[in-house]
Amino acid sequence: MKKRAGKMSGVKFPGVIQLESQMEAALVRCMQVDPRVVSLKPQPCTIDMGTGRAFANKEAALEAYEGRRYKPRLYTPDLEVKLFDGRVFYLDAKHSAHIDKKPEYLVYPSLLAEVGISLVIVTEDLLQGPVDRNAWLLLQGQAEETAPQLASRMVSLKQQRVTFKELRENTGIPQAKILRLILDGYLVFDFSREALGPSTHLNTANRDRRHLEVIEF
Repeated sequence: MKKRAGKMSGVKFPGVIQLESQMEAALVRCMQVDPRVVSLKPQPCTIDMGTGRAFANKEAALEAYEGRRYKPRLYTPDLEVKLFDGRVFYLDAKHSAHIDKKPEYLVYPSLLAEVGISLVIVTEDLLQGPVDRNAWLLLQGQAEETAPQLASRMVSLKQQRVTFKELRENTGIPQAKILRLILDGYLVFDFSREALGPSTHLNTANRDRRHLEVIEF
């Protein structure tokens, strides 16, 4: 439940973004490797949970209600993600200890669904497991390009199941390139449950990136 501000750059958002916690940073990393996500935005808006009305930020919401008897219940999700199919979701990383103190967080998705807003609450059960470290590692290969001949070698490998170490040593493919092949779906492993390392078994595939989809939208 550590809170530590940090900054991050990436390919699915412009510039550098400010992050409020380690869990939020882990969520951003997971969304950067998720093939369904085309763009993301941190702290996208502030929502009045009483009306479902969205504002640019908390200050704009307070200004809108200034001088009124009505007191808004303001909520700012961590991320807005836009998917390849055009859908938009808000995501919020919440530690179970915070949910225990404020259990109404659990009803936020159903409340917002009534006004057409899709919200997913993500806890440490996912974000503090191997998935965050795996996402961090895979991002090291995001700047690499997958050469067509390299991808063809993966599809035509006689050995369809090989460890990371064996692939690197027997083929001479650099680690960064292997990471890129995983991102592109030519190699797959249990991304959400197994920590990626030298002994990790990688299965060959033909651009199957579903193993990188860790959140149910």
